[in-house]
Amino acid sequence: MNGTAEAGIELHGGDRQTLSPARHKVIDSIVANFGLENPDYSPGIRVSGVGQEVRDSLISGGAHSGIIVVGNNNSIIENVIKNTALASNDVGVIYLGRDWTQRGNRIMGNYIHDFGGQGKRSLITGIYLDDQIGGTLVKRNIVDGGAFGVILGGGRSNTIDENLFVNQSRAALYFDSRGMNVQRERRPWEAKSVNNQLLEKLKRVPVSSKVWKKQYPDLSQLSLGELSRPKGNAFSANAIFGEKAILAVPAETDSMIMKRENMFASNRDISEGLGAWLDGLKASSLYRPIITGAFAEHPSIEVCKLLSIPDHPPTPVVNPNIVSSLESPCG
Repeated sequence: MNGTAEAGIELHGGDRQTLSPARHKVIDSIVANFGLENPDYSPGIRVSGVGQEVRDSLISGGAHSGIIVVGNNNSIIENVIKNTALASNDVGVIYLGRDWTQRGNRIMGNYIHDFGGQGKRSLITGIYLDDQIGGTLVKRNIVDGGAFGVILGGGRSNTIDENLFVNQSRAALYFDSRGMNVQRERRPWEAKSVNNQLLEKLKRVPVSSKVWKKQYPDLSQLSLGELSRPKGNAFSANAIFGEKAILAVPAETDSMIMKRENMFASNRDISEGLGAWLDGLKASSLYRPIITGAFAEHPSIEVCKLLSIPDHPPTPVVNPNIVSSLESPCG
């Protein structure tokens, strides 16, 4: 799929009331040059509902997110995502957020690189767990570039484990406690505070039902004050090459995340450069499968090579901030 005015593909299905999965899948596909006329929140793939999967696909070419996830128990696995977030700030290549009840999502084995445009891009991140989203597994991904590898916006019970973060300009992880402070009060442009919006969403699903209690037992037991505290998060066994491992805001929030066995090396500390550092990681039994898997030629690339750009001039793109013309995703 190459060249769409809005989102490239939308997966929707399943039943959030019963957590019954739809099991819709996008596998070994190419989605390129999306959101050309309406770029904001027009991702390459939008996933909503329960039990969807995006796997082994190439997503390339967009002003905003590559993949947006809404719902429960969805899987984003072993994709290559590049050339996204080209004309946005406060954006994630993979994005989900602002709902305590959207849990059980998995982001695993993806290779995210060459994202973000020109100019000030202080809040561009590879994976964005926004506005107190919880229960997300972020495991064995490679994020190369951006201001941050992951933004964790005050959520609960998120696991960020065994990832490789390379060349982030600010930190591998941004972590804050927004539910305890800035999101408690209504801002001028909002009818209700974010915490009250989240509480309303909590009431829309049967968190006290047998199936919900089995999968997410804390949602029916915790008070508003407890739900808005960023507890139970883990940042473990990640390898980081960049400016900083964690930027916590405020600084005391740093004690609210469990940190274990992370490897950090700054740009200034490694005179041999990134290549030598990666060679060292390749010798590790933990990181070898991550690196060789993501940097090996992706299955979709073979399909990608079959795409051809016509001999006549390519179609102009409506939004000049993305690219000057439709590009082959193989580039």
